[in-house]
Amino acid sequence: MIDGDDSWRSFRGLRVWQEAIALSKEVRGFARQLPRCELSLAAQLRGSARSIHAHIAEGSGRATRADYLRFLYFSRGSLQELESDIEELADSDLATPAQIASLGTRICHTGRLLLALIARLEQPPDT
Repeated sequence: MIDGDDSWRSFRGLRVWQEAIALSKEVRGFARQLPRCELSLAAQLRGSARSIHAHIAEGSGRATRADYLRFLYFSRGSLQELESDIEELADSDLATPAQIASLGTRICHTGRLLLALIARLEQPPDT
């Protein structure tokens, strides 16, 4: 066993991973309704949303806590990238205020969960 308690390795049971999956699904649904002329924006939204849960999962398979944390910070970066793109959409006619609010709420919730996991893993393992 590496770093003591190995319970942090099961990504499927993590609420943050589950929320990141739900966020990705919501983003995919939103991206599908964008006009064809916005295909690159739709791909960018889907990619950054997918990257959030993918980095959580990938990090959990790394050998050390430090490696896992590094991937969680990648995930956080992707979350902020998505948040920035959604913020830009708020000033366009491509999304309704309700869509922006729903995505924003899910992004904030996922972010809080992600920061909580990061804080937990930054603590020294119990001996």
